[in-house]
Amino acid sequence: MNRAQGFTLIELIVTISVIVILTTIVTPSMVKLIRKQQLASDARAIVESLIGYRSEAILLRKNYQVSFNGQSIHHLAQLGKHTEWDSIPIQTITFNMFGALVESSQCFVIQHKSDTSYKAVIVVNKNGAIDYDRSRSSCPEFS
Repeated sequence: MNRAQGFTLIELIVTISVIVILTTIVTPSMVKLIRKQQLASDARAIVESLIGYRSEAILLRKNYQVSFNGQSIHHLAQLGKHTEWDSIPIQTITFNMFGALVESSQCFVIQHKSDTSYKAVIVVNKNGAIDYDRSRSSCPEFS
């Protein structure tokens, strides 16, 4: 008796069922991961821009004002299409010639548009240090 080589219908159905079950389990975690990465990418872009402006103030030895214009900071660091401001930030911050803030410490929170539970907190301290804190969901209290 010569049997044909290949898979039976039952083997194919079982294999496809296993693939569907695994895809169903993995998809939500992949969506979460993608959203976290989109938020982190936009937060890093804002931090890098602020660091650049602070460096510019130190290099030029003069005050450097950074203005927030809707979705962008001084027209360079734009929030991506997946993120938005959680709270409207102040209109401007100013770094002095030493890189410190002229005003008091400032905090900015951005969130993912599709899932607002994903937030990124960016703190600009009075001394000019810029921190991006992934673990926070709201601004710290400044003393």
